[in-house]
Amino acid sequence: MPRMTTDIFDGLHYHLLLGERVVVGDRMLPHNYFSDHCDIVLGFATNSFAPFKKRKHTMWILLIFNYNLPPDQRFQKDNILCAGIIPSPKKPWDADSFIYPLIQELLELVDGVSTYDSLSSSLFALHAYVITGFGDIPAVSMLMHMKGHNGSRPCRMCEIQGIGIPDLQNRTLYMLLSRRDHPKPMDVVEYHPVRLLLRSHDSFMAQAKSVLSAPTEIQREELSKAYGIKGVPLLSALGSLRFPQSFPYDFMHLIWENLIPNLVLFWSGNYKGMDEGQPYVLPPDMWQVVGATSAKATKMIPLSFGVPIPNPAKDSSYFTSSTWSVWSLFIAPTMLQRRFPDECYYQHFCSLVRILNLCLQFKISKEEINEIESGICEWVVDYERCVPPFISKKSKVGSIHAPSLYYQHKPEWLPACLLKIHALLHIPDQIRWMGPCWTTWAFPIERQCGYFQCIIHSRLNPYANMSQHLTDLSQLRQVKILYNLTDEELGKPPKHISLQTKRLEDCKSRPGTFTLV
Repeated sequence: MPRMTTDIFDGLHYHLLLGERVVVGDRMLPHNYFSDHCDIVLGFATNSFAPFKKRKHTMWILLIFNYNLPPDQRFQKDNILCAGIIPSPKKPWDADSFIYPLIQELLELVDGVSTYDSLSSSLFALHAYVITGFGDIPAVSMLMHMKGHNGSRPCRMCEIQGIGIPDLQNRTLYMLLSRRDHPKPMDVVEYHPVRLLLRSHDSFMAQAKSVLSAPTEIQREELSKAYGIKGVPLLSALGSLRFPQSFPYDFMHLIWENLIPNLVLFWSGNYKGMDEGQPYVLPPDMWQVVGATSAKATKMIPLSFGVPIPNPAKDSSYFTSSTWSVWSLFIAPTMLQRRFPDECYYQHFCSLVRILNLCLQFKISKEEINEIESGICEWVVDYERCVPPFISKKSKVGSIHAPSLYYQHKPEWLPACLLKIHALLHIPDQIRWMGPCWTTWAFPIERQCGYFQCIIHSRLNPYANMSQHLTDLSQLRQVKILYNLTDEELGKPPKHISLQTKRLEDCKSRPGTFTLV
């Protein structure tokens, strides 16, 4: 393993595959994974989006990413393959029935497809292997046949049991490390954040097969709830995938669609009615000042750092992952300084920002991964505890701790311990296994969803409209490659150039000449 993790090729999963024979069903092929320099590394992703503004219906897209392309090209719109669309109006009951044709083609690529090499004027066997699948939590749970929060083990990475709020009919299960103050007796009183009960590929498949082979429907449902697995996923036919390691938690949804917005709800006093009189709640007038100042500060930040943000105190519903990332990384650490009644909450947030900055690096060393691990362990334990925090043996510096933080070991406050908080503990192992967070995050998926929304012009036949558009687009791309054409030669309108860009280009073409406008 290299000391620096720069791409998915530096991950442990890819390096383990290099020494394994290719297996298709019951057949073991005479070559290893990626033994040929022409072999292609693929990633599979899916997500849902609302085709219309009313959001009553949802559609699911199936995307393929080519990791052999350079990082600055593989996520561009023209290089993403749309393998299919699952129509609305609701989440598919059996997603495997929709992805079955795709799996058949992927298995053919594993066997090898005869391909012509124009450089050597010869035929060769082209192989392609899917080594990762990603998306938000509901999408990946659907692909992996996981029950998610409805199972007794909601996490797809480990076998920690979820617990519910005592004396309530709410069946939602929550994830936390320490259960000492919960009235329900537990087999494990406290989980160590570094030594979690991780799932392995063999145990996952054994449990999935036992659920599938249960003699009665009642026993099958009982096993499914106990394991958190509903059956054998169709994707397991691809021997290059490992369950659950090949399906990392999506960093974008985990942080900027869940964690940061939930922290803002805590600070503004709007988190599920649990905030009255709590030290982490900012006074209303103080929060209004933070929101207004944050919106004004955007005007002083170059656009290359991110998109402008609205006022989080008034327009938080208009925030996207991009705007939450800009606000949390560049603006909030300054705007929240000396705002909390108790300074420990600000220090707790700043430690999170330091961890996020490490995770967002394009190149991550082993030492930095260990630093991320110790930092996340301390942050999650501080989030839960109201006693001096656990300090990892790998950490040299203790974390700053408050008399009480968010969960505070109160069983009635379990809604603060969502699966998204627990999933943070798996980020370091995901980086070791699959490479940096950017290799499998959902930003390119969300961009594709936005693009598909724009191409639907028929409300009566939206699926036929989208299918025809994507077919025409694929044909145009092939014509462009075959005849080496430009966009203008294909009849596409030239990109609009703003007046400011034109003036900048004029200045660059005439060095030493300046024009005041």
